[in-house]
Amino acid sequence: MDSASDRTRGVLVSSDSAAAEGGVADGAAHVDGPVAGELARKVRMAQLDRFNTLPLEDAAEALSLCCASRRWVAALALSRPYRGIGELYRAAAETLTSLDWPDILEALAAHPRIGERAAGRGAEAAWSRAEQAGASEAGAKTAADLVQANVAYERKFGYVFLIRATGRTAAQMLTAARERLGHDELTEQSVVRGELGQIVRLRLDKMLDGFGVVIQGPIPVGGASADAGSGTSDAAR
Repeated sequence: MDSASDRTRGVLVSSDSAAAEGGVADGAAHVDGPVAGELARKVRMAQLDRFNTLPLEDAAEALSLCCASRRWVAALALSRPYRGIGELYRAAAETLTSLDWPDILEALAAHPRIGERAAGRGAEAAWSRAEQAGASEAGAKTAADLVQANVAYERKFGYVFLIRATGRTAAQMLTAARERLGHDELTEQSVVRGELGQIVRLRLDKMLDGFGVVIQGPIPVGGASADAGSGTSDAAR
């Protein structure tokens, strides 16, 4: 019988094209058992290392897929290197909190309306289509109601209705839109910042998934930093 170390030997390749569509890399070596989490942490740290060493313009381009605020992109790109995934998440969240409202509006302008299919072949359009899977499966009446809710929301607040669509059904998003129409301007701005933060967090994971890495065994059990592991469970969805 193979030893434990033999069972962890192998190569895991993260594919740029597969990650862009939210899929699994072709030919990836899947590891089960207690070392799977350790392998996931090593992969994520290798992806973070690649991001840390990108030229500034390339890092900014990658970050712009996560959030279209130029101030946010510049701050995150210039704050590299990040020592762990948790540090990247914290910097992203703290920078969003510090943005002025016009910067948030700049980020919102890059998001399609809920229920509208994002056009294009790039990673950002693919991410948006995957995120809005629940809305795309709406029945005719719910889809029509979402259109009306979008119009009413934009008429009241002057910007697109933003919600973290991942994991939500069309009916849930419609209910949220109707509830948020009752907010005053400042309350709604706070909600928008929260929703944008959730979307950015998910997209940072997708950004890192797009960096192809090769990990060769044996994979030791233990030794990964707590900071590196703090975001792995969210990333390995």
